[in-house]
Amino acid sequence: PALPAQIRVVAADSRAAAGAAGQSRAMSFGQGLPARNFQAVVAGLTKRNFKGEELSNDDIVEHLYEGSGMDSGAALAHIGAVEKVLKQAAREAWDPSALEARLADMEMLPEHIQVFARSWQNERLAVHEALQKRTAWNNHLKGLNWRLDVKSASRDAAELNEPSAIVELSSGAGYSAGA
Repeated sequence: PALPAQIRVVAADSRAAAGAAGQSRAMSFGQGLPARNFQAVVAGLTKRNFKGEELSNDDIVEHLYEGSGMDSGAALAHIGAVEKVLKQAAREAWDPSALEARLADMEMLPEHIQVFARSWQNERLAVHEALQKRTAWNNHLKGLNWRLDVKSASRDAAELNEPSAIVELSSGAGYSAGA
């Protein structure tokens, strides 16, 4: 399948910059991959893992790692490591500072850490919601409304104090592949 339009544009715009980006840096995880391409990698992996979009590693390598100086094996290893951290952050509900600490331990480039943390900050709640939907296969409670009425008097009785309660429960379907 083709890459989403946003990712294709990033890949086309930054191929020239990719070659020069890591030439003078010390060896580091993801060296040579421009921050803009890395942002597209993180966005693509987020969409693939949590929003159900189909995007293969080969497509990501072909469009975003081209010109970075990384061979296919190194690019696939980089994608795998980023995806592993992304899934762990989702499972353990990391805040951006915990994610930054984990990425620093991996010796990731500082600009990649900033891009990843900013992306995680923006997508964290949507990812959490997607995980919740995946874990609810049957109907679950969507809403609860209640009202308590107390009849205090009527024509026949001066003081009645007869309560009546109305409770409304709304349930809905859990996760489905199309949701």
